[in-house]
Amino acid sequence: MTYKPIWKRIETSYGESEIYGSANKVIAALSKSLGDYKQWAEESEDREWDFSEFYAAPFVKDINGKFVSLSDITLRNAFFEIFRCVYTKRE
Repeated sequence: MTYKPIWKRIETSYGESEIYGSANKVIAALSKSLGDYKQWAEESEDREWDFSEFYAAPFVKDINGKFVSLSDITLRNAFFEIFRCVYTKRE
């Protein structure tokens, strides 16, 4: 089994492909920063099952331009990564 971080750079993922320009535009249009998500979470705290922001912007972008997709597969991988880190530190 190999470890692959879930945070990616657009250039790394799509840099040499024909869809680089389109991928860059799509991810830019469908992404929000962690700060934007934090603000939305605070504003929607009383709406427990409101996932609308995740559907509207399914990519999170950090300040260094890396992104992560909020798909169910990505979330499962994120949980795996957390558990892997926890158990690695214990050994």
